[in-house]
Amino acid sequence: MIRMETVARDEDGIRKFVAAASVMREGDHSWIPPLRAAQEWSLSAENPFRGRTPLQLFLAEDAGRPVARCAAMLDEGLGAPAAPAGLVGFFECAADRADAGRAVLDAALGWLSQRGARRALGPMDLSLWHGYRFMTRGFQTEPFLGEPRNPAFYPELFEAGGFTPNSRYFSWDLTREHLEGMRRAAAARAQPEAFAAAGMRLAPFDLQQFDESLSHAHQLLAEAFSDHAGFTPISREEFSVLYAGMRQLIIPELVPVMWSAEHRAVGFGYLYPDYAEVFRAARGQAERLPAPPWPQPDRLVFHTVAVQKDHRRQGMVETALAPLLEETLRRGFTRGVGALAKEGPTMYSKTGAPSREYTLYERSL
Repeated sequence: MIRMETVARDEDGIRKFVAAASVMREGDHSWIPPLRAAQEWSLSAENPFRGRTPLQLFLAEDAGRPVARCAAMLDEGLGAPAAPAGLVGFFECAADRADAGRAVLDAALGWLSQRGARRALGPMDLSLWHGYRFMTRGFQTEPFLGEPRNPAFYPELFEAGGFTPNSRYFSWDLTREHLEGMRRAAAARAQPEAFAAAGMRLAPFDLQQFDESLSHAHQLLAEAFSDHAGFTPISREEFSVLYAGMRQLIIPELVPVMWSAEHRAVGFGYLYPDYAEVFRAARGQAERLPAPPWPQPDRLVFHTVAVQKDHRRQGMVETALAPLLEETLRRGFTRGVGALAKEGPTMYSKTGAPSREYTLYERSL
């Protein structure tokens, strides 16, 4: 018998809601558990973004065991003022309990409808800055750190509940041959003389000036993501908190910043070694993470590569990309993941078809 609980938004309730995921995904070796403390903070009133987002948590239990969970959120920055967009996120469901998954999803949609929402996007955890999308193809591939990774029946549950695709995203599994081919192609199209004549330069991400570097990245990424479905502006302070973990993950020489003559960041690449196994072993508990530095894996995640529109001229991007790929190979990475690119042409397209697909859904209420 399913017991539906409207979870209290206090410390104990949030902790219970977050911990439920580990019970429902137990035995799922494709899942890299997010750090619980980070999720608890995201859902707490301490999160400035959360403070602006009306939110309700739903948890379904059977005989005291969690079998499904979901969060309903209102985003007053999306849609008309009188009809804010609804978001459905933090969705998890036990493998044999699709009935419970439907129950929490219905509860979330009902809550949103009662508060004036006329459409819902999902899955989206607070915003696209925090986490969104279901994997819809590529379940046989090896998970990477930062990948939305869900059982195949999650999108089926959403589709059965009236959700249809809003946007699709893709990832590519890159071999050493792919990386070398991308380097050669970039080097052939690079225009270092024109790059220098325009007063532009490349520099590694500055860990000594970490907060200032993040501030420049925030400004650039906010512009780059502004045309994505579900985009909501985020303050520099909130961005800094969300991306604070970069300090432990990155190799500065593999996180290039492209600077204009006016000392404005116009290009940024967020690449990091795929420490999936380090985080999997921690099982969501930050205190279980070993002290860095961690052994370098053989795979590099090309998580975010963004260039300001005015600087996407032929040869400018390639001028930055060629040395980045050369450094990637020099450091011994033999594999890569071109991660989570929005549908459309990307720098990975010439390597072949994407190996993974993700979908953001929507439905009217």
